[in-house]
Amino acid sequence: MRVAAGMVQMPAAQTTFDFQVKREDTPTATEELCSFCFKVLLAKLQGTPLPSLSSQRVCWDAQDLQKQVPGLFVGWHTPQGLRGCMGTLQPIELHRGLSDYALTSALYDLRFSPITLKEVKTLTCRVSILHSFEPCSDPLDWKLGSHGVTMAFSAAFCSFCPCSTC
Repeated sequence: MRVAAGMVQMPAAQTTFDFQVKREDTPTATEELCSFCFKVLLAKLQGTPLPSLSSQRVCWDAQDLQKQVPGLFVGWHTPQGLRGCMGTLQPIELHRGLSDYALTSALYDLRFSPITLKEVKTLTCRVSILHSFEPCSDPLDWKLGSHGVTMAFSAAFCSFCPCSTC
């Protein structure tokens, strides 16, 4: 099964869009969502209250913020590469998912030590909002950077998220 996603990338100092796909029923990954992830991470690292997405200046109405998305991933990158990436393939409320996975991917991705306050200025945040699951007609019927892949084996289950690990 391949997973399509809208993804936007935002470094701490500037904004770069990788690609963006919009479906009528799914919110689009935006610069504001990446900015919100930075604010959540900074609040946690500085010991201040976590921000609310509804209090941010986002171009969405309250219904979108409470909308469940089919899944999402939040990834952190440095100039050297991936620094943390976690998410879910299960439906999740956008606000809760962004807050949870901004912190989980930054602090609890077991492949890396937790991100520190000193590192934040070097980070880039990527938010991927999943929007559709479709069966593959062939094991190679997906594109790195556009699709994620879910694979089921008789003994295990694994996922490859749409964010780059290079």
